[in-house]
Amino acid sequence: MAHTAVAKKHIVPKHVVVNVISLIVEVLLLIGLVAVLINAAEQIIQAFRIDMFSVVEITLENALLLVVFIELYLSMVDFFDGNGRSTTYIIDATLSFVLREVIIIILESGLVFSSIVALAVIIGALAFARFMVTYKDK
Repeated sequence: MAHTAVAKKHIVPKHVVVNVISLIVEVLLLIGLVAVLINAAEQIIQAFRIDMFSVVEITLENALLLVVFIELYLSMVDFFDGNGRSTTYIIDATLSFVLREVIIIILESGLVFSSIVALAVIIGALAFARFMVTYKDK
């Protein structure tokens, strides 16, 4: 006797749940992006009272944080659209964040050898992972 697959009825269809979750995550990321922009503007205005190096440092830190938010946003959109590049976007966001940390360490405390070496190993591993994911896609 052959068994036939019976379609399982859900209270709420899966695509509706995915669309709602996608919308919630997108709104939260956009709120975070706006919060970073507002915080960056406040920090830059306060830095003008200190010196120009502080302005440059704060602008660079916040610009790199915005890049991380954009990479995460692209990853989220790609993931919920069902495309396969979300892993690449997540690796790119992680790389952006680690590079941001390297720049912050250099600007704040100079070259701390052990921290730079540890972050360089992480960057190397992420770059290799990105290469492998991208190479697999081709």
